[in-house]
Amino acid sequence: MITVLLTLHRQWLVSDEVNFATGENRWNLDGDYERNTVCQIFRPYGTGELKKIGIVVTAPEDSMQGGFLTITLTEKGEDEAFSIIQIPYEEIQLDKYTEIDVSQQVSQWKEYELRIKLDKTENGTQPQLQACNKEDGISENRTLYFGENKETGQLLLLYEYEDILDRMKVVRIVILCLLIAFFIAFPFPDKKWIRNIVGILVLMTIPYLLGRRLELLSAIQIVLLPNAMKWNIGMMYGLEIILLLCFGSISTTAIVTDVFLTVLYTANYYVYSFRGEPIRISDISAAGTAAQVMGGYDYTPNDHLIFAWGIAILLGVIAWRCRIPHIKKTVITPKKWILRGSGIIAAVLTAIVSYHMFVDTDLLVKHGFENVTGFHRNMTYLQNGYLVATCLDLQDMKDIEYADYSAERAQELQEEYQKMNTPITDDMPNVIMIMNESFTDLRVLGNLEISEENLGFIYGLKKNTIHGYANVSTWGGGTCKTEFEALTGNTMAFFPQSYYPYMQGIKGPTESLVTVMQANGYKTYSMHPERRQNWNRDKVYKYLNFDQSLWKEDFTGARYLHHGVADVETYKKIEELYEQKAAGERIFVFDLTMQNHSGYSREADNETAYSIHAVNASDAEADLFLSLIKESDDAFSQLVNYFEQQDEKVIICMFGDHHPQIENEDFYNTIYDQTEGMTEEEFQFNKYKTPFVIWANYEIEEQEGMDISSNYLGALLLKTAGIPGNAYFNYLEQLMEEYPVITINGYRDSEGNVYSWSGQGDEFPDYRTLQYKYMFDK
Repeated sequence: MITVLLTLHRQWLVSDEVNFATGENRWNLDGDYERNTVCQIFRPYGTGELKKIGIVVTAPEDSMQGGFLTITLTEKGEDEAFSIIQIPYEEIQLDKYTEIDVSQQVSQWKEYELRIKLDKTENGTQPQLQACNKEDGISENRTLYFGENKETGQLLLLYEYEDILDRMKVVRIVILCLLIAFFIAFPFPDKKWIRNIVGILVLMTIPYLLGRRLELLSAIQIVLLPNAMKWNIGMMYGLEIILLLCFGSISTTAIVTDVFLTVLYTANYYVYSFRGEPIRISDISAAGTAAQVMGGYDYTPNDHLIFAWGIAILLGVIAWRCRIPHIKKTVITPKKWILRGSGIIAAVLTAIVSYHMFVDTDLLVKHGFENVTGFHRNMTYLQNGYLVATCLDLQDMKDIEYADYSAERAQELQEEYQKMNTPITDDMPNVIMIMNESFTDLRVLGNLEISEENLGFIYGLKKNTIHGYANVSTWGGGTCKTEFEALTGNTMAFFPQSYYPYMQGIKGPTESLVTVMQANGYKTYSMHPERRQNWNRDKVYKYLNFDQSLWKEDFTGARYLHHGVADVETYKKIEELYEQKAAGERIFVFDLTMQNHSGYSREADNETAYSIHAVNASDAEADLFLSLIKESDDAFSQLVNYFEQQDEKVIICMFGDHHPQIENEDFYNTIYDQTEGMTEEEFQFNKYKTPFVIWANYEIEEQEGMDISSNYLGALLLKTAGIPGNAYFNYLEQLMEEYPVITINGYRDSEGNVYSWSGQGDEFPDYRTLQYKYMFDK
C-alpha cells in the first residue's frame, strides 16, 4: 500500500496551493523606506514551485506614478539573489494583493528572505507596505525586519504554489498506512469489555477527527464561523446516538457513521468541484439525472481527500475488529425484542425532536448562523459547515407558499391581462425554441481574448434578428431551472435556492408556452436526445402538454459530439418534423440539446476537430468548451440556411441554460484581474448571462443588446411572432418593460438600478400571485 502511494504521489499528493493572510487587523508598516529594506523571512509550505507572491501596497490614490517596487529572493543568510523583480508603480493595485510572478523552485526545509524596496513616487510620496499581527498571519512567515526586528508583526503576503509537495503529508499518509496494516494484522483481545471500550473510543473519535477533516474538504478554516465546527461535530455525535439506539451495537454504529460521513462529504467535494455548488437536500431527487452525466470529469483525489479516506479506513478497520464474535447461536428472547424495539422508537423520537429543533425553530439563527442568498449563496455552506447549512437549507425549502396569496386578486389579474390578447390569424409562423446546453460566450465575463471567433455566424446575423442576453438563475448545472423559466414564465426567484421545480413543483397539468401554442392551433413537440427520466421530464412534458416528445432512442445512428448527440443532429430532426407536417399545419418545437454538457477534461474520440483557445487565460477545459461553441455556431448556421429556403414563416429562438463550470477557479480569477473597471458585482452578474438570438425568415423588428431574464423569453417570443398569449404571458410582457431582469440573484429595473432581495417576500406581489396561481392553485 505504501509503495503504491509513494509511486503515485506525483499525481495524488502534489497539489496547487494558495495561502494568504486575510488582512484582519492590518496596519501600515511605518519606517524609513529610503534607508532600509523590508525583509520577511519565510519557510515555504512545501517543496515545489513558488509560482507567485502577493503583496499589499498602500498610498494616496492617483499618486503611484514614476517609481518601482523591487523584490529580491534569496536563501536565508545568502547574499546572492536567485530572483530580482522590478514592478512599475503603474502596475501596482493599491490596498489589495498585487500578485508577482516569481516561478522559483523552493524547499520546505529551507528558509528564504523576501526583500522589498519601495521608491518614492515622482511627486515625492512614499508608498508603504501593509502588515498584520502574527496571530492574524500565515504559517509561512517567520521574522519580519524593517530596520529592526518587528517581533509582533508580519507582512500581509500571499503565496501561490504549483505542483507543491508537503513531505509531512507523505509522512502522515505512511503512518496511516502502517496503522491500518497493524490493526488488520494485530490479534484483538476476545474480551467483550475491551472491545466495547475501544469501540466507544472509535465512536468518540469519528466526529472529532474524521468529521473535522471531512468538513475542511470544501470549507475554508478562516471563513468558518467561530462555532461552526463545534455545531457540525455536535450534529455528528447526535447522528451516532440515533444510530446506536437503532442498531444497539457500538461497532455497527461506528462503521455506518464512518462510511456514511465519508461517502457524503466525498460526494459533496466532487460535486462542488464540478458544479460550483454543494450537494443540497433537494439533489437527492435528482440523483438519477446526476448519475447519467458523471462522465468527462477528473476524479483524481487531492492530498486532503486521500488523508480523509485514510482516517476513515483506519477507524473503520478498528471498528470492524471491535465486533463481538458470536461463539454460539444467539437466541432472541421477547425481552431482547422489547429492548430493540424500544431503542428504535427512541431513535425515531430523537430524530424527530432533532429535526424540529434544527429546522422548525430559529435555534440556528439565534446562534449566529445565516442562510446567505444571492450570488454568494454558497457562503451558507462555507461559513456554517455542511450539516448546519443543510438544516438551514431545509428551513428554506419550507417557504414555497406565498403567504399573501389571494385567489380573488389572481382572478382580477387574469381578467385584466386577458383583455390584451390580439386575435388569432392565419399568418402566424412555425416556432422553434432551442435551449442549448451550457451555451454561452465566455467573453461576457470580461477581457478574454480567444484565438478564433467561435460565434461568427450568430453574431453576424443582422437582418430580421434580435440579439441579447438572458440572465438565468443557475450556474454550472441545474438545467431544468432555466428550462422551467423559459417554458412557463415563472421565476426561480420566488422559490428556495435549492428548489428543483421539475422534481418538486410540477405534479399535474400546468399552463405554459406549450398550452398557449396549442390554444393557437399549433402541434407541439419536445426533443431531448437523452434519457426521458432526466429531471423527471417524461412526466413534466406530459403535464406541460406536449403532443409528442422525442428522446434518446429517437436519435439512433446520430453523430455524437463530446457529451451526447451533436447539436446539428437535433436540428436535422427539426427539419424532418417540418417536412412531415400536414399542409397548413403549424408546429412548435422545443429542442433541448446535450452536446456541450459540462465535463471538459475528457479525452474521447468524439471530441471537436476545432482547436480554439483562450489567449490570455490559459485553461485546457476552457479551450475545449470554446471549440464546442464553434460547433454549435456551425450547426445553427445550417439550421438557419435550411429555413431561409422555406416558403412558410419560421421563427427560431436559441439561448443557453447556464455557464459551464470550468474546474480551475484561476481561469475566472485571471479574467477578472485583467478586466479594468469591472466591479465584483458586475462580474458575478455576468456569470449568469447567456446569449440568446431570435431569427426569422420573414420581416421582424431587429434589436441589439437586449438584456432580460430567462423567464421573459416565452413572452418575448410570442410578442415577436405575433402570437396571442394568455393572461400570464401578457402580464410578463408588460412587466419586462419595467423590470427586464428578475433572477434568484436579484432584479434590475429599466433604468439599470440593481436590487437585492429583501428576504421578506414582499417584492412583486402581483407576479407572486400569478405564479402561485398557475403553479399551485389550479
